[in-house]
Amino acid sequence: EIAAVLGHEMTHGIEHHSAEVYAKTMAAYYGLSLLNMATGVMDWQQLQKLTAYSSAKLFTLPTEYAADAGGFSLAARAGFNPGGGAAAMARMTAYLKDESRDFREYQDPKEKNDVNYNDHPDTELREARLMKMLTDYSAGHVTVADRKDVCIDGTRLLLGAFTAETYDDTAENAYLLAGELGRLFHDCRTAEAWGLGAAGDWENAKAPLLAAAVRQQGLKDTLRT
Repeated sequence: EIAAVLGHEMTHGIEHHSAEVYAKTMAAYYGLSLLNMATGVMDWQQLQKLTAYSSAKLFTLPTEYAADAGGFSLAARAGFNPGGGAAAMARMTAYLKDESRDFREYQDPKEKNDVNYNDHPDTELREARLMKMLTDYSAGHVTVADRKDVCIDGTRLLLGAFTAETYDDTAENAYLLAGELGRLFHDCRTAEAWGLGAAGDWENAKAPLLAAAVRQQGLKDTLRT
């Protein structure tokens, strides 16, 4: 999860997103200012708000989507769990819902569709997009249904476990398990490369969390099938 977040921020730097957004924002501000000077269609306070809204929605928001995609790619290519991005978003959702006591972080669900100046996408939307990236990474085989059921080709393999003491981490665990499963589909060219043919418990260095879950729930034969 940390690797996905660091990859996200690294992408901002690699792509010079801050400089790009600042340049576009200043261009919009001066353009609107000149228009306003010529027409007088708004007061300066309205102009400031319009510039801020344009910067948030038209300039910064797309870079956040791009950074999520870049972070996914950087983390996965570096060998980290490709489900880390979606898991991090699930963790952030749980934190904002169950743990945060900072009123500035709270967003009333009733106001979710109201006009706002947020320059980041909704966390739930980012989670869904990152999970779609994982599905694509797995050649379309791995999905997570209802934020809990880890599936292969639409058939449930196992359920994300609820293990945390302070918050419901079912979705977080499901994405991490799906990430390891997705890596196996991505990296293994043959069924034999999964190592499921050996007798006894299944172990795989690419998927330690998945192997432990399969072992604990007696799902080796189900996974092989």
